[in-house]
Amino acid sequence: MRDDELKAKLPAAVDKRLSALEGDPWLARRIIQAERGDRPIVKKKLSVSFALILVLMLLTLSAAVALVNSSIAGQLFGSQEQAPEAVLEAIHTPQVTASAELGTLTMDEWLYDGNGLHTAFTMSNPTGEPLLYTLDGIWLNGQRITYNHFRTDGAGDSGFLLGGTVDGVAMPTSQSLYNLGEELYQFDENGKFAGTVPLPEGENKLKVSVAVWKPTSPVELVDYDQYEGYDVTQTKDHLTVDDSGFANLWLFRPGEYNLSTNALQIPSAVYAQAYKELGWMELADTIDVEIDVNLTKADMVRAMPKQMEVQVGECRLVFTEFDMTQSGGVIDGWVYGEVNAVNTLMEGGLHVLDASGTLLSSGCWWDDQDEGVEGMHFHINLAPMAGELPGSIQLASMKDIEVYEGVVTLELERK
Repeated sequence: MRDDELKAKLPAAVDKRLSALEGDPWLARRIIQAERGDRPIVKKKLSVSFALILVLMLLTLSAAVALVNSSIAGQLFGSQEQAPEAVLEAIHTPQVTASAELGTLTMDEWLYDGNGLHTAFTMSNPTGEPLLYTLDGIWLNGQRITYNHFRTDGAGDSGFLLGGTVDGVAMPTSQSLYNLGEELYQFDENGKFAGTVPLPEGENKLKVSVAVWKPTSPVELVDYDQYEGYDVTQTKDHLTVDDSGFANLWLFRPGEYNLSTNALQIPSAVYAQAYKELGWMELADTIDVEIDVNLTKADMVRAMPKQMEVQVGECRLVFTEFDMTQSGGVIDGWVYGEVNAVNTLMEGGLHVLDASGTLLSSGCWWDDQDEGVEGMHFHINLAPMAGELPGSIQLASMKDIEVYEGVVTLELERK
């Protein structure tokens, strides 16, 4: 992977592309509830047709309001853009809740777009005491689904303090989390990472689990912006959170404190003893919620190239996967040709532009071409699109920050 070049070039370009998006992890679901009050009940007979129309209008209104306030749509398109109707219609709202003495966990929404499984769920603290909540994992049929800290705050070694007050500041009582899982992790019997596999289509069991922790010493309010990266010399012997309740648990753990971990263990099992020894908190409970999900690509309109193989100068591009929807997507493939020609073509990676030159990709990676191995593998992640799917795209190579050189134009068709 050309990680050094990506770090230097890609962030600024991606920031510009996504600058209008405002992900809102605190986006709460609003529910319409009819109020009867003291109004007299008027008994009238309604025609069957009028009754059906009335019911349909109420259902449509309720669904519309729920989806306008969709956490998944907010994450994908932000509050400044209108989420496409096709995406809203594909979002499921199970509203299944698991309750315990120290918290509730509600599965709010899920969306499968053929490339990944988007999930949105809410943790709540019904008590008056401050408690920390961390994501213990997301599983599909018992296999752990992928997630990372860029998309999913509160995962593993970070969390949210809900309820009570910290240094005189009232903490929120609930927190909504969003995740996009594109693959399933694989581990051997010893917990060693063994790669990933695609999400299985069809009927599946989705499970989300959170851990609940009780602080064992007073919690301190801090400003995480004053700390840069992992170079932290001052460690804390107590739990620290920002004014939103977010806790960067790794930030203040002493560097010399070693954790004995096994990938097959859930995070709470890994961290419980460590956090107790550090004087931060004790594991109080875990809460699980499980729902049935039917993963099928039929729910979303997608754009596909008219040909899965194109010639670019002395190189040949072969797409092994091409999945473009309004909620995002992925392009995966190989570049074949003479070594120098391939390296020259892939020097700046491959990126996706529409006809107006707008960047449609949100990231990419590619492998160095090994000697004796034919071809170079590349992978492109596509950003959500609020407008219509394009009729054509251009693959381009990044020559400088925000400067792209066209490589080839692909004509697309709807599927």
